[in-house]
Amino acid sequence: MNLYTLGHKHYLGYCFSIMITKDTSTLRSESVKNYYKLFYINAEKYEVLLNGKKLLLLGPNLLYINDRDQIELHSVNKDECKIVYFHPSVFNSRLDFESCNEKKELSITDKQDLFYLEKFKWNVKNEAKIISLNENSSLLIGQKLDRLTELLSEQDTMYWPCMSRTNMLEILFHIAQTGSQEGSILYLEQGDSSLVSKVIEYLGLHYGDKITLEQLASTFGTNRTTLQNEFKKVIDKSPLQYLTQIRMKIACTLLKDTLIPINDICDRTGFSDMSYFVKVFKKEIGITPGEYRKTYNNID
Repeated sequence: MNLYTLGHKHYLGYCFSIMITKDTSTLRSESVKNYYKLFYINAEKYEVLLNGKKLLLLGPNLLYINDRDQIELHSVNKDECKIVYFHPSVFNSRLDFESCNEKKELSITDKQDLFYLEKFKWNVKNEAKIISLNENSSLLIGQKLDRLTELLSEQDTMYWPCMSRTNMLEILFHIAQTGSQEGSILYLEQGDSSLVSKVIEYLGLHYGDKITLEQLASTFGTNRTTLQNEFKKVIDKSPLQYLTQIRMKIACTLLKDTLIPINDICDRTGFSDMSYFVKVFKKEIGITPGEYRKTYNNID
């Protein structure tokens, strides 16, 4: 069984190493060992047999399953589960399972790409492979997976591989920045009910929207001064500085790993004015978006 997407409208016969399916019987294919698997499961209660250990899970979860993991699902129907099969080289042609796990000579940009694949590493414990999703995150990821399904099946644009890759990166980024303690952004643990934690979650979901300090304060029933002071105390940044950091990380990823036009990246990261986007990007990153793409993008 092939667990990749075959080009049928644009790039006829092209084998693209991402596939999404609701069919859990695909897990019995010999090919599963050649892919990472990202499971999105939204069911009230279900059992997972992961590497010989039986787990009872409740509600929406994401499961990061690598090429060596053994997994079985029980009490899950096809409408409650989506499985994304992908190979790490789809994001970076220099990455494979070995380079994701062993200490090899990697460039800075290669290491940056590995940030999104940390939870697929061989040494990650079972418990860390499972990310519990709240309602907002579950809705967002469900929507992005629906869009990914549409892109891979319809292939209505010649940019479908690039757009599919972008969808996957945004899903992995969102979960990494809400569930990981690593990286350049400070992440608070899930379940933290503090004002700062709630605002961070909101910014992670809405970084593409127009956001002002006044709107943030109003949304969370506080005032500008309290919001600023709480953020400074917890992460030593203002809310808008933190938002800019998220936007720049997303922008760098899209510039480096996709061919999406820069003006679309500008819109996608919440900037309505291209000149202001370029100005902020150069201030934060040190070069313009065009120079960054020219330097780091290796997509043919």
